[in-house]
Amino acid sequence: MRKKQHANSHTKRFTFIKIAIAATLFLLFTLGSFSVLAAEGNIASILSDWFSKKEKEAITEIDETITKTQEEQTERLKKTLQEILAEQQEELTQFLDSEKEKRAEALEAYADELIEEFKSEHSADGTPYVEEMNEIMENAMEQMDTVVEGTETNDEERSDSDADEKSGEDNGAGKNNEENQQE
Repeated sequence: MRKKQHANSHTKRFTFIKIAIAATLFLLFTLGSFSVLAAEGNIASILSDWFSKKEKEAITEIDETITKTQEEQTERLKKTLQEILAEQQEELTQFLDSEKEKRAEALEAYADELIEEFKSEHSADGTPYVEEMNEIMENAMEQMDTVVEGTETNDEERSDSDADEKSGEDNGAGKNNEENQQE
């Protein structure tokens, strides 16, 4: 009888183990399918969050790069413009100096011619004419200096204008000097 009890208990244990294994497998499959369904919902939100985060990072990085490049190019442009303006100012100064010298030499030559004419024509009364001619020459030179100084002041005020406008002003200043010389 003991053998029957022992065989019966062994059968009960074996049945219990079968039921426990079956229940465990059933729970694993059932709960596993729920976690897969839950994971699919989480994957979509995880991917959405990840793409959103990466999009914001990309936009921020692009914005920073654009801002940095813009600042660098702005500085480069400022330096280039300053160099160009300095060169233009130098050229303008040289041009004005050479024009001033040419006009002064022309006036002196003209005054010398007139003085020689007056000396030859009026050798006795030549002194008042010579003094008058020297006054005219000095007055013309002072007017030329005033025009040159006015032009330089205007150029400093218009340092932001481009080279085309400056060349137009230079031609205008040269025309004014020619008009003053003719007077």
